[in-house]
Amino acid sequence: MAYGLIFAIAGLGFNILLGYTGLLSFGHSAYFGVGAYAVAFMVKYLH
Repeated sequence: MAYGLIFAIAGLGFNILLGYTGLLSFGHSAYFGVGAYAVAFMVKYLH
């Protein structure tokens, strides 16, 4: 359920970004990707 809420918040952010401004920015995706990479690194090497 927590993952669903996280993705819902990310989806709302993209809706605001693309809906109101019409601009596509990959900066938000970069932060999301860096966080996912950091978690995967910690799970693999710091387990």
